[in-house]
Amino acid sequence: MIWLPDLDEWAEGIAAVLAPNGRFVLVEFHPFAMRFDEKWFLAYPYGGGAPMTEAGGVGDYVADSADLVLPGAPGGGVENAENPFPSCEFNWSIAEVFGAARRAGLTIESFDEYPYASGRQGFEEMTQLGDKRWGVPAGRPEIPLMYSLSVRLADWGLFPPHLRVIADTGTNYPHAHDATDTTHCRRPVPSWCQLLLLLIPADSPE
Repeated sequence: MIWLPDLDEWAEGIAAVLAPNGRFVLVEFHPFAMRFDEKWFLAYPYGGGAPMTEAGGVGDYVADSADLVLPGAPGGGVENAENPFPSCEFNWSIAEVFGAARRAGLTIESFDEYPYASGRQGFEEMTQLGDKRWGVPAGRPEIPLMYSLSVRLADWGLFPPHLRVIADTGTNYPHAHDATDTTHCRRPVPSWCQLLLLLIPADSPE
């Protein structure tokens, strides 16, 4: 997530490719843990999405973690790799990730936090927990180091026909469709006015 400059565009892309009732699962390092530098000092903001530039660039972190995530894999990466290009990261809060998903019409199914980092020893003196997992240094309070999020795209086809015809209201989701649309296109999100109108049966008198 730290490489994404626009969460709304990310969430809209997910909604656009999911089939109705399709699910997207995210497992990511926790943004609260990303506030710390390698020595466990608070160094970065929590959320906000402001670009943070590091002059040193991104190193070969896959090779650095090969023993954890790729045991026995051939090759050892590039030795003494140097990246001449600066890196730019964006620290998004959990609330910002949730908000982007909801604005894209995705329903949040589950959210869990984990007190370990899987396959990454990103801080000094981390405690080895087994199964390629690392926790905070011994004697320190636990903090969430990873999280998982599951979201689902609503299946409008499950609704009666008169509930499936939703007009464009000029919101962020102006993709109108009719009840015969069976493609896996993105469904619009109804406004409060539309929701009230949808409660009225199609054969009700005016």
